[in-house]
Formats: sequence, structure tokens, C-alpha cells
Amino acid sequence: MPPLLVASLVPLALAQQFQLALNYSGQGFFDPWNYKVGNDAHDIQGEKGNNGNVNFTDQAFAQQQNLTSVNAAGHVVIKVDDFTSAAPNGTYGRNTVLMYSKDTISSGSLVIMDAVHIPFGCSVWPAFWTLGLGIPWPSKGEIDIIENVNLATNNQYSLHTLDGCSHPAQGQVNQTGNVITTNCFVNATGQATNEGCLVADSDLSFGAKFAQNGGGAFATLWDEDGIQIWFFTRSLVPADMATGNPNPSAWGPPTAFWPVSTCNTAKLFGPQTIILETNVCGGFAVDVFSQTCGSTGKKCTDLVVDPSNYHDAYWEIKYISVFTKAGASGAAGSSAASQVSSTGGSVSHTALGAGPSPTPGQSAASARASALGLWTVLSGVVVVLLSFTWV
Repeated sequence: MPPLLVASLVPLALAQQFQLALNYSGQGFFDPWNYKVGNDAHDIQGEKGNNGNVNFTDQAFAQQQNLTSVNAAGHVVIKVDDFTSAAPNGTYGRNTVLMYSKDTISSGSLVIMDAVHIPFGCSVWPAFWTLGLGIPWPSKGEIDIIENVNLATNNQYSLHTLDGCSHPAQGQVNQTGNVITTNCFVNATGQATNEGCLVADSDLSFGAKFAQNGGGAFATLWDEDGIQIWFFTRSLVPADMATGNPNPSAWGPPTAFWPVSTCNTAKLFGPQTIILETNVCGGFAVDVFSQTCGSTGKKCTDLVVDPSNYHDAYWEIKYISVFTKAGASGAAGSSAASQVSSTGGSVSHTALGAGPSPTPGQSAASARASALGLWTVLSGVVVVLLSFTWV
């Protein structure tokens, strides 16, 4: 019998700020995405790609090859092909997955990913990021939530924009991460091309140590204050994060924070498409390959033909959830938000603001909100009925 949590007559100012708009988990995880198919010569907009040694597959082929699955714990697994050998000619494209959301997020959105494992290894380039669709890139902005390459030990957060956005110098904003570069403009003087404004996290945020420590949760809040990103190791994940009631204001300082005072997100960012992928080699991984993989005595592309190099090149994800602030435009597709069914993995769409909030898909190993109850607003107070299933 699931416990019933009841909060009644709560002052409106203290009531839940966010409503669940999108949830990706369990068997329903894979349907609300588009899948890029083919090589990496071009990105999803047709602009220049990263030239990775990959073959991005469609949804059906990925499932057939077991590149996408749901494991016994109920977690989503998305991996690079780690079973096919190839001739050492330097042109082989290893099968992998790049998926981009059918729905977009806007200012007023909170995006949470709880993961147990992030791909890593020499030649491996994982990324969980958002992109404003607009040509030329990055006319609508880009937010990198999880990204690094090879055997790097720490995650890096960054923004990529047109001219006019920056991160304050170290110590000038309340965050726990370390500032690497401050100018978000992709052609900034004194920075590598396309580097953006980077903030580095701890050595528990990426790679082998992330996995050994049980993973953790990343949360990105884009609102009127700017863009903030938190990372929590497994033991420190806030209890409210896996519920229908997240409260970022109680989470402490973010790991990375780009305030509107130095980055006008309303001007430089448009609606963002969520992207989840694992690349192999490609510009970034090749450029810094010697920093962590020089001891292999090989070039990045030499590794692509050997499947044993990719046994750790997989995502294991408990869930991705998107919340919207009350009154914000938040998540939307064709004027609708995806609702992932917890039974059978089918997908329906419910217009935001019409009817009850979507029911999240359920994961067998995580506490998930199984229903969002009835909201009743009474003269400055709100009655909230929440029912949660704990597994």
C-alpha cells in the first residue's frame, strides 16, 4: 500500500513551484525521441558535424542490436556496439545512438537526469546537452550538461552562444565548480574555437569514479535568474528530486551558474531540444586524446575497430524528467508535452495546462511519482494531494 502524503492549506508562496511536463523512464523511454541516422559529417540541422567514427542507428536497429534496452533494475541502457570487429583502415563507423527529443524546453524548465553509469574510455565521447535549433549554430544557444572525453575524470558544464554571454570570474558567483573559461561566444578571442564558457566539476562527476560511486543526479534550471546546473553524488541526491515535488531552492549552491546579469538568456537562447548521444573519436576526443590516452601508443581512430575498447561505453539511466514552473512556457512540442505511459511504454500527448499532469513512467529501482493529485486553490492557499509509490 503506497503511503499517502498530504499537505493541506499551504501558503501559496510555499506551494509546489514546478509541475511535471515530461518523463523518460522504463520501457517508455525510447519513443519520445527522434534518432539521427548515418555518419557524423553533419549534425541534426545539416550543419557540419563532429566527424566521429560512428554510424548512428535508428530506433528499431538499435533495439534489435541491443544497443538500447531496459535492464532488470528497470534502468535504461544505451550503449556503443562492443561486439563487432572491423578491419584497421581508419574509416570504420562503430554503431551507436544519437537521440534528440521530439519536445523542446524553454525558460522556466527544470531538467533532471539520474544516472548510474556514463560512457567512458579512450576514444569515447558522451554528451547530454540541449540545442536551440537555428542556423547558423549557435544562434539559439547550447547548454552542455554532461560532456567530456576519453579517460577524463571530471564533467564539464558549458554554454555556447553568439557574442554577448559570459560566466563571471571565479569567486564572483555562488557556485561550487571551477571556472575554466569565461566567454561563452564560440569565436571568443583567447579561447579555443567553440570552447564556450566552461565550469569543471569534481572527479566523481564523470568516468570510472562516477560509476564506482553509484553515479548521481544532474539538474539544470533555466529561469529568469539565468542557467544553473547541480550535480549530486549518489549519497547526496536530494530526496525531493525523484518526486513530483522538486525544490531547487533547498539544494544549496549550484555547481555552475550563469546569471542573467552576464548572459541575457532571453536574447541568446531559444527553445532547446534535448540530445543524448555517444560519439567515438571526433574532433574533441581526437584533439585531447594524448592527455589521458597517450599511454596506449595509438591514435584515437586505431581503437575504433576493436570492440573490447567499448565495454564501458554505455549510459545507464534511472530517469530523465522535465518540470516547468507555474506560468512558464516550459516544455512543448507541437503545443503539447509528451506523457510516457508506465504500462507498455506507449506515448501520448497532453497539452500543457489542460487536465492533470502527466504520470511518470516507473522504474523498478527508483522512487517515482506515480500520480500527481488534485490541486485546489483557495484564496492564497493550495491543497496538495500527492501519492507516491516507493520500490
